[in-house]
Amino acid sequence: MKIYQSRIVIVALILSIFTWACQKEENEKSVSDQLVAKWQGQTIHADVYVNGLKIDSLTQDMNIDTIQFEFDASGKYHLTSGNYTYSNNWALERNNTELKLDGFEELFQLLPDTIPPPETTIFISELTDTKLVLEGESEIAIQFQGFPVLLKIESLITLNKLP
Repeated sequence: MKIYQSRIVIVALILSIFTWACQKEENEKSVSDQLVAKWQGQTIHADVYVNGLKIDSLTQDMNIDTIQFEFDASGKYHLTSGNYTYSNNWALERNNTELKLDGFEELFQLLPDTIPPPETTIFISELTDTKLVLEGESEIAIQFQGFPVLLKIESLITLNKLP
């Protein structure tokens, strides 16, 4: 009789563990679902490298609370700063770790025509219900007084979710 009761307890325990595990998976949001929201800029930390050498005098932290990102479920993003809004498509790549923002290079239109838009990669470093941290890396190859120069900017962007 004890063996029979022990088996029932073991089966019940296994079933409750499976039920708990399935419920936990159902309640977890995907990266895409978590990203779909309006995000308020907080800070950006930028490290600048010229031909591979870090230029400490150009390293800076900036407040970016005037910038908002909105990612919608249809795959569009909207970047707003003051009265300016830019919209284009977004997607997740590389196992939901890289954020692809179409047209992101167009945001660098203030650069002179002789400087091409940078190649930019954006990774999701942290994503919670209230916080989004993006790691960005941009590279621009330019000519300076006839010499090739590789300018690289590594940035850490922190945003908070708006209600």
